[in-house]
Amino acid sequence: MCFPGAHCSLAMVQLDKLRYFLAENCTNRFFVQARQDQPDCPRGSQRQGAEVERPKLAFSILPNSRMAPMTQTTLPITPGQKLQLKNSPAEIVEFTGKVIPVGKNTFVEVMFPNGVKRKMLFDMLLPLDENSQDPLEQIARGCFGRIDDLKRLLTFEKLKGTLHEIIYSMEAAQVDFYPYQFKPVLKFIRSPTQRLILADEVGLGKTIESGLIWIEMQARRQARRLLVICPPTLMDKWENELKDKFLVDALQVDFAGFKKKVDAFMINGPGEEFALISSYAALRPPKDTLDSLRHQNRDDTALPPKARLLKKLKYWEEQDNFPFDLVIFDEAHYMRNSGTASHMLGEALSGAAQGVLCVSATPVNNKSEDLHSLLTLIDAGFFSSQASFSNLVRDNKPAVQAATCLARDPIDYERLNGCLAGMENSDYVRDSPLFEKLKQNVAKMQTQGKPSYEMLSRTTDLAEKLNILGTYINRTRRRQVEENRPLRRPHICTIQLTETERRFYDAIDQHIRDLCQRSTSEFSTLALISRQLMAASSLPAYAQSLLGKQDENIPLFEAFGIEDSDERQEKSINLLVEDFSSYAIPSPKKLAACDSKFARLREIIQNFNGERIIIFAYYHATLLYLLTRLKGIGLKAGMISGRSSMDERIAEIQRFTSGEIQIILSSEVGSEGIDLQCSHIVVNYDMPWNPMRVEQRIGRIDRVGQKSPVLHIINFNIDNTIEQRVYDRLYQKLGQFGDTLGDMEEILGREIRQLTIDLFSSRLTPEEENERIEQTARALFNRMEQMNKLEEQSSELIGLSDYIQRKIEEDHGLGRYIRPEEMEDYVQDFFGRHFLGTLIQRDVPVPGCLHLRLSAEARDDLNRFMARDQSLMARSLRPDPLTITFDRAVMKNLPLHQKRRIAFVNHLSPLIRWITSYYKDHGHNLCRTSALMTTIPSLEEGIYVFSVQLWEIKGLIPYQKLSYGIKNIETGESLSQHEAENVYTTLLASGKDWIYRNEIPEDFLRENLKDLDEKMEQDFYEEVEFMQAENETMYNIRSERIRNIFLPRIEQHKEILKKLEEEGKHKTIPARKGQLRKTEENMKRQMAELDKRAVFEPQCGNIAMGLFYNNPSS
Repeated sequence: MCFPGAHCSLAMVQLDKLRYFLAENCTNRFFVQARQDQPDCPRGSQRQGAEVERPKLAFSILPNSRMAPMTQTTLPITPGQKLQLKNSPAEIVEFTGKVIPVGKNTFVEVMFPNGVKRKMLFDMLLPLDENSQDPLEQIARGCFGRIDDLKRLLTFEKLKGTLHEIIYSMEAAQVDFYPYQFKPVLKFIRSPTQRLILADEVGLGKTIESGLIWIEMQARRQARRLLVICPPTLMDKWENELKDKFLVDALQVDFAGFKKKVDAFMINGPGEEFALISSYAALRPPKDTLDSLRHQNRDDTALPPKARLLKKLKYWEEQDNFPFDLVIFDEAHYMRNSGTASHMLGEALSGAAQGVLCVSATPVNNKSEDLHSLLTLIDAGFFSSQASFSNLVRDNKPAVQAATCLARDPIDYERLNGCLAGMENSDYVRDSPLFEKLKQNVAKMQTQGKPSYEMLSRTTDLAEKLNILGTYINRTRRRQVEENRPLRRPHICTIQLTETERRFYDAIDQHIRDLCQRSTSEFSTLALISRQLMAASSLPAYAQSLLGKQDENIPLFEAFGIEDSDERQEKSINLLVEDFSSYAIPSPKKLAACDSKFARLREIIQNFNGERIIIFAYYHATLLYLLTRLKGIGLKAGMISGRSSMDERIAEIQRFTSGEIQIILSSEVGSEGIDLQCSHIVVNYDMPWNPMRVEQRIGRIDRVGQKSPVLHIINFNIDNTIEQRVYDRLYQKLGQFGDTLGDMEEILGREIRQLTIDLFSSRLTPEEENERIEQTARALFNRMEQMNKLEEQSSELIGLSDYIQRKIEEDHGLGRYIRPEEMEDYVQDFFGRHFLGTLIQRDVPVPGCLHLRLSAEARDDLNRFMARDQSLMARSLRPDPLTITFDRAVMKNLPLHQKRRIAFVNHLSPLIRWITSYYKDHGHNLCRTSALMTTIPSLEEGIYVFSVQLWEIKGLIPYQKLSYGIKNIETGESLSQHEAENVYTTLLASGKDWIYRNEIPEDFLRENLKDLDEKMEQDFYEEVEFMQAENETMYNIRSERIRNIFLPRIEQHKEILKKLEEEGKHKTIPARKGQLRKTEENMKRQMAELDKRAVFEPQCGNIAMGLFYNNPSS
């Protein structure tokens, strides 16, 4: 029998049984009920004759007190006073002064912000206490909010800070989610130097990874200035990738445009914003200025403007105010030779950048000197010499092996302890506080048996951080991330020429061989040979070119990897055309009528029954010819080439992916930067001699995200030609290496160029030609095998542990990013609270979109916030009314005409930043307490208290983290941090409101919550020790970098002063002493600033508390 004041085991009673139990056994009425929109379980549903369980009570259940109804004179509130709803404290209402006594109840009239008036029980209202933000105080007042209040509060905390566990770039761009693409993001952000070589294999999306790093820097570091350096052929690709996928409006610049932006930064300071794309050729200094650039104290008054600016950037001294927040060097292997102008450009820009990202697929496959050269570029002080680099490679192996040991289950402690012993011998980690923590953790794990998730995760993280080379290099191989990679099925189409075709082809072949033997330069030889390759591509198109009916610029860069020169080409082409005038050039129409190659292409297209096909050819004339012929037989075809603008290319691709056209004709340059996974059929209408070029074509469809299990690769060649012999001997021998050819692009290009010249410039018999081709094939085969051995050894060099990738997959599963639904709720709630005149329509024009018509006040406030913001994101928010979506999947699937009218909004959008800024400036009344109900099968039935704490540590590594705690108030057991976060994720996703009416004594709740807080604080103190070790390590690294920058400069000044005194040049001594004094002062100032920022200040506090009832069987 249960009476008021008795004890009952509330935690173990199902909610429907609990209500029945209380109604039958208690003399007073209790308020334990489900949310009003959930139907009650009828008493008759209990099994007949079943005895209701009556467990012993663990605490008192308080009855609902009954008192006489109050009148206006006895109410403790006054008309006009602000009140809040107990069970929805975020809702603020105003007492109108009207009181309605009804029996033993007292109703009052309140007015909501939208002007609606309602009658409510006075017991369900509380006077508004705007100063009470402490969750425990809110619990004492009986305030318990709803699930939506908790969601909004946590969204605000995510957006206003930079939480350690949140990946801000995840789902924030128009890219599909692949966990491996966030490995370099985490490595870069958590790097003590913010320098990284991004060395993923070809086709894994290094451009996307670079863009994700920029988003993360914008969110975490408030980064404003981006510079991308790449080859000229990739500038369009970068511009469009940044714009379409990352909403970054980047500007292509030459040196004049670059200098203008840098000068603006020097005038305006860190508030200056830009995103620039330029090329190595446009910015690298003249070769005759390199020596002057290597010496800071050389007189630079005579230097040309480009070298003078680069020298200023190279020796940039304001280490807390860089011109560039991030510099990305694409195809960074262009800079690996330390004696070149390109390398000097890299040195100069790296010296003036907060972060540096070198993107290259090849660095770990080349000799160690090349890798060292790139590492010197990103951190010259640390990688000071090849000898020290070799020592680091040797000393780094135990750290790599330690991370591998920790990834195994069970852990091989014998081998792990051997790794720790090896790390003791390393000058690089022996004295690190992180190494001391690693040893302590391993010792604890050995005594625990199977380590906890938290302990294993933290220990593995320590081992990863002590992998010094691993923090500078990210390498992901395709075999690591593609378990079900499509099967490539090649088809060889050998063409038998007609008599007319053969006569014309042989005449061209012989004529070009004659001209090549008289050629005096490699360039003119290759320009002539490219004409022969054009004939092999399409005889009708070539005939049109010779007759002047088709303008054709020979793409030497595509064919042989060398830069085009129109003037040099023109001389070779004129020579060819003039000398060919004595030959009878067949009519293009006649050649088209007997075109054996096109006839075979038509058969292939018919055999694929309307499936989408990509046809590649080098030459623009060939593409135009094929487009005309295909349309002439009624096929729907489009074309993209290097002559197409990016907008034209995108429009054609949109037609192709939508099914409007079946066939897309493309050159390599035309398809660069465009993914074509919508098709699984590639036709190589002509075959470049360099297999890498063919691999790049196939790479347009063989990319992450390809859905087809089989890729069809159709390769055309002409029987009894030199092209066929190259294909048979070279392609067949190297084909087994597949996409790893991408790692040998430069070597392949060089060897193929030399082979091409030898074959055409020498009078060789077919047998001798075969032997020469075999010779090249053998050399390349041996080089490929050597490269693969180096690749296998790279796991010892930098480690290929999948710990980080597993961590990313877990982060995504736990929602450790800003989710679209969070932002949508955040925006709607904001306007509902603060700008009531704003009209919002959901799912207009399509599901997942919001149609907003802002009130005049809201529009004015937002426009003021964006007044100086000319970014792409800001421009997209200026239309009124405004249509937006937060979901990249929705945006991806919109037709092109709707994409232009709908703005994609992520957490970096001015709209979200405005709302967060508004809350920061005006405060917020988001409820910090909640009472909820859930049905989690893996969690024991019962009532639980929960707490969310914000852990914040100020120091060189700003650290903020949301920590979750959950405790069963019946059993007294608490969940681990990891378990609590998992439960919390489910609770937020599927939890319901519990209309809680203070049934559990407030002092009992407070006692349990305080116990939970104490346990969480112990976890916090452990985290503090870990972060303190990181802070000390960071201080050592940064102080060493400052000394490496300034001490050599100080020594140079002193040496020059000594020389000036010896030579008696007393007039120049004061100026030099001034320079010395300024450099010494700069060093002292930066060390003082570092000391100030290194002060370690940890703190933690509650941001949310509450309770929930879990009934796994309901």
